[in-house]
Amino acid sequence: MAAQFTLSGALRRLEVDGRSVLLYPASELESGPANLYLRITGKAIVVKALLGPGSDGRIRWTPEGPVVYGRWRDLEYRAAFRLAAAVPAWFWHVEVVNRMADPCQVDLIYAQDIALAPYQAVRTNEYYLSQYLDLTPIATDEVGTAVAVRQNMPGSEAPWVLIGCLREGVGWATDGLQLGRPARPGDPFPGLLADRLPNARLQHEHTLVLIQDRSASLASQERLTTGFFGIYRSHHSLATSQEDATEAAVVLRQPEARPSAAVEPDNGTPVIRSLFSFPSIACVDLTNDQLRALVGPESRHAESNASQPLAFFIPNGTHIVLAAKERAVLRPHGHILRTGDNLVPDPGSLTSTAWMAGIFHSH
Repeated sequence: MAAQFTLSGALRRLEVDGRSVLLYPASELESGPANLYLRITGKAIVVKALLGPGSDGRIRWTPEGPVVYGRWRDLEYRAAFRLAAAVPAWFWHVEVVNRMADPCQVDLIYAQDIALAPYQAVRTNEYYLSQYLDLTPIATDEVGTAVAVRQNMPGSEAPWVLIGCLREGVGWATDGLQLGRPARPGDPFPGLLADRLPNARLQHEHTLVLIQDRSASLASQERLTTGFFGIYRSHHSLATSQEDATEAAVVLRQPEARPSAAVEPDNGTPVIRSLFSFPSIACVDLTNDQLRALVGPESRHAESNASQPLAFFIPNGTHIVLAAKERAVLRPHGHILRTGDNLVPDPGSLTSTAWMAGIFHSH
């Protein structure tokens, strides 16, 4: 098992047995879906992503893995990654200290996208892979609810993982669609602002295991120690069942399941920011008068949602797609254009792609 990270501590690769655990690897510009979210709960919920260029913290590299730490709203946090030596498992250990004068209610949510396929297949089509993954919640005796993921793609092996909390998992979800869509870039996912994850299985096209830790009320200067785990099995011949709860006990027996020694904050370097994580321009939707001033008064084949325009054509044939439509679609719409009349590709054919988002003629 091997893990690679971006400079901001987000998972770039997580691989075992020639398969990628990650469905959407992170880059230096933006983190993937895999992340740790620290939340202050109560009357209003606020969320902080601890990994990636939007984390605004510091990072220290150790032989065991990255340690990300920082201070947010007078909460000091520390998140450390570790791989197990004896079994194919990984851990995120998290500590939170309340430096406020008053008590504070907090919890954490772990998000881990899952592929369980060779990296080349992942990069070819992420949506396709999710259609062959089964996600099942499992009640454990030690750490609450965990979520198992089994790949059902035809073949000789059925790889399987179990994702859970080191303290007590009280909420869970299985698909990125359950997070909702932010109204604007940089806004938190609506699903992270709910009191509890839905605790319901959805198997769409964006496989994402979400585990919610039990909330804690921290007095001033009090410390919360918690974390999350994942364990991999190369072949799980039977469908996931309650009998698989024993895998949680296997994880907890590993020495890496215990937090490592604290790291001195002075030894880290600041996480490098990215404009993808901190949008500098807050765009607003154009009014009908503004649209007419930009493209003219005449429109054809207009598409709208209630009173909000989504897309239309203008007389010269240009298709105008507005931001409201891009926010509404679940996946980018595209066409593959190919020359020739053979049923299979051949050396004499040429293909080109045209995407709604504007990436045109990628040969």
